[in-house]
Amino acid sequence: MKTITTAFAMLALAGTAVGQTVEILPTLGGTASVAEDINDLGDICGYATTAGDLGVEATVWSGGSASSLGVPGLYSFSYARAINNNGEVAGYVETGTVPDDFNNQKSAFFWGLNGNNVNIGMGLGTGTFSIAHDINNNGVVVGQGQPSPTETRGFAWNLLFGATFAGADPIYNFGANFGTNDSNDLVGYAAAGFDGGQPIYAPFDPIAGGWTTGVEIGVPAVRDPQSANAISNSGIVVGQSGDGRDHVFEACRYTLDSRDPVVWLGTLPGFDDSNARDVNSDGIIVGSAYRGSDNRFHATAWVNDVPVDLNDYVLDDGKWAYVDTATGINELDDIVGFGYTPSGDLRGFVLRGFGTEPCAADTNNDGLVTPADFNAWVLAFNNQAPECDQNGDGQCDPSDFNAWILNFNAGC
Repeated sequence: MKTITTAFAMLALAGTAVGQTVEILPTLGGTASVAEDINDLGDICGYATTAGDLGVEATVWSGGSASSLGVPGLYSFSYARAINNNGEVAGYVETGTVPDDFNNQKSAFFWGLNGNNVNIGMGLGTGTFSIAHDINNNGVVVGQGQPSPTETRGFAWNLLFGATFAGADPIYNFGANFGTNDSNDLVGYAAAGFDGGQPIYAPFDPIAGGWTTGVEIGVPAVRDPQSANAISNSGIVVGQSGDGRDHVFEACRYTLDSRDPVVWLGTLPGFDDSNARDVNSDGIIVGSAYRGSDNRFHATAWVNDVPVDLNDYVLDDGKWAYVDTATGINELDDIVGFGYTPSGDLRGFVLRGFGTEPCAADTNNDGLVTPADFNAWVLAFNNQAPECDQNGDGQCDPSDFNAWILNFNAGC
């Protein structure tokens, strides 16, 4: 390996702002917050801890401020999972003394406008488990609940008609609806108890005023877990699947074509698995990649079905150790999720106006293209760091010096 020690020749370009701030979302007085969804107005929902981390409460962030949605009587904790453009929120509440404990009773919940809240789970059956996963702009809430203690099924609910079990064929005794769009179509999964689960798509029939029986849309005849996690208003369905051979626990886009049902999205270089959590109408997909060697997740976006590490967008300002998972994206390409601070605190994030390409010339990742980036590039070259590769050929060699100059002059 050659070591470059050449002095930097000044190039005629003023510093150009390129960084995208990954904002940390405040808590309710505790140390933790998690963002789950963002609407097209920029309002974010999720949950956060209260003072002393003694409580966990469903939270909405608007204009940079955190507001608790509260915890209804008889329950201990609350969680918001989805928010629509009307400001209506869906999620769940639970009993117990330890947040999200397996033994806690969970009940799907709707936070409406002007305090018009509904405990959806109370009307779903005799079981003690239900969660609302998504809500569309029509106010339709989807999730999973128990009509009896021995089965779990996907449901749909709204204020006018109440709840109905919909989605998977009733021959399945386990299932959930994870996503819906403004056409009221449902996606989720179903399982018979002996397989990993099948991704389900159930279109809404506006003439009949209900949902058709869900059809399996994944790779047939495999035992790898499969699920459809989200559907966009443009009809794009994403989730996680496997084929029992080359693809295991991999993010995917479902084509809704039984002859070629899955487009595999892959994972980040050096990572093992991936999961697609949400998608917008532009086809930008968000989720996470997983690396088993250090048990680490990285928040990931797929642009044109190619994975991008959202940690490449984090400014080197000491606020983040890494961003872990992207949970939601809106139609303005704003992305939310959660990550960890250098002190190990779990915190929600928002990245507004996601850009598809990190700026290659900003090698010190300070959000500016300045002469200081040359010294950072030399250091990257000497250490064979990823930032050295400026021409995208997968190599770190002297040709990347000329590529860095071109990138610097092009700006970002």
